[in-house]
Amino acid sequence: MRFSFCFLGPVTSTLDWCEENYVVSHYVAEFWNTISNVVFLALSMFGVATSHSLGLGERAVLSYLAVAVVGAGSFLFHGTLWYETQLMDELPMIYSACILDYCLLNAFQDRFKTLSGIVLSLYAVTVTVVYLYVRNPVFHELSYALLVAFMVVMPVIQIRYLKQLHADEARRAKRLKLVSRTDRLWLIYAYSVVSFMSGFLVWNVENQFCETFRTFRQDVGYPLRVVSELHSWWHIGTGVGTYGCVTMITYLRCLAVGRDDVRLKFAFGVLPVVTTTPTKIKQK
Repeated sequence: MRFSFCFLGPVTSTLDWCEENYVVSHYVAEFWNTISNVVFLALSMFGVATSHSLGLGERAVLSYLAVAVVGAGSFLFHGTLWYETQLMDELPMIYSACILDYCLLNAFQDRFKTLSGIVLSLYAVTVTVVYLYVRNPVFHELSYALLVAFMVVMPVIQIRYLKQLHADEARRAKRLKLVSRTDRLWLIYAYSVVSFMSGFLVWNVENQFCETFRTFRQDVGYPLRVVSELHSWWHIGTGVGTYGCVTMITYLRCLAVGRDDVRLKFAFGVLPVVTTTPTKIKQK
């Protein structure tokens, strides 16, 4: 049943997703798409807390905060479906991706941090100005995809290079049948890419077969109705994947600058976390 009274007024966004509006509550436009952003917020705040307490550097804290802003913007957008909150969702996606790309570009040395910062800032400003003018979601998606593609390709090069630098450690770990620190980077890289791309896949499936999914939800009711809200799974997959990406970049940076006190573990067997030995070395 759709509520006839919508507390937040009419939809003004240029996008309206497959979840039917104002079905669960007349206070929230897309209820399940809204609350699924809690994953972004919870994981990001966890990342901020651990990075700050363990002295993992300002870049790590800023990156996790940037992801949290994306989650907050998405929460507001799906809750209201206003054009203004749509921008609060989509533009921070560009800005946060630029921050992560900046951290990747400067993982090993800061020689080009000024140049890369200027280039990425100009990219973000250009995308913002053009998108405000054309209001074409495809332009935004392509602009974001370009940044994400860099995040997928660049770590492969960097991890391979780092493995060469730590070749003795890798051989020793292999001889002792242990997982080396560079091998753990590959694990978290795969973890992040699979999580993100899984969310991307199910989101596109829902986009292509929206009417089929809507009919299915009406027929089966709860709880299967909730499980079939695939845009929510996109939020969960990308939230986990992006958290993993920031954690990977943080760990990569620590190894690249020679920190021997950091370790990567999977809390509860599923959540990657960078930890340190009692000796803390703060870095920026």
